[in-house]
Amino acid sequence: MSTATRIWLMSVGLFFLLKAQSAWTNWDVYADSTGSGVNPITGFTPLCPDTVWFIVDTTGMGAANIVSYRWNLSNMTGASIVYPSALVGSFPISGVPNVWKLGVKIPSGAVNGAVLLSVQFSGGGSIGMLKPLTTQPAPSVEFLSPGDWQVVCPGAPTNFSLSVVGADSFKVGYGSNPSDTVRNQLNFTATAPSGTNWLVEVFAYYCGGLYSITAMDINLTLPFSPV
Repeated sequence: MSTATRIWLMSVGLFFLLKAQSAWTNWDVYADSTGSGVNPITGFTPLCPDTVWFIVDTTGMGAANIVSYRWNLSNMTGASIVYPSALVGSFPISGVPNVWKLGVKIPSGAVNGAVLLSVQFSGGGSIGMLKPLTTQPAPSVEFLSPGDWQVVCPGAPTNFSLSVVGADSFKVGYGSNPSDTVRNQLNFTATAPSGTNWLVEVFAYYCGGLYSITAMDINLTLPFSPV
């Protein structure tokens, strides 16, 4: 056999080997544990931090010369396994091998997160398939005004300005009556009560529930009266 023939045969063999070794596509991430009747939730739409289910259909892996597979996460610090019970705990850096259904609690703030399923072949070599999985960042709330330097007198109209990022909705309570509330307004005016202190609270809602309460305790200053 000539050298040219050997090279040609090796090239053909390598071509078919590489062609046979392709990423395994029969898997996805689901909102429920069955993975049936529910659209996959992988993609670039931010999700609420919750338990999701990595499910792979292993039918046909043997015929594809796949001997093992492994789940890995990218940019998901704080993710934890909730199923199966033998693996409950922090998601290992090395990944999770050969578990066809994996329940994972994804953290908030995984803006550029992703799930990887890699497969190993009997002849050596491996290949993986990556799918994005991102979560909504946790809300942040900040009082922009009134500032600490501003004088607020009892009974005086007071302008408020807020920064609210990442919340689905929010409300501000500035008095003891149910009517002393504004909703989803970053700028509003409220009348200070009588007394020496004024507690104003921002309730931020996120992913179906109350996430945080941010309070501002304002010391009210009596107007100066000359003697």
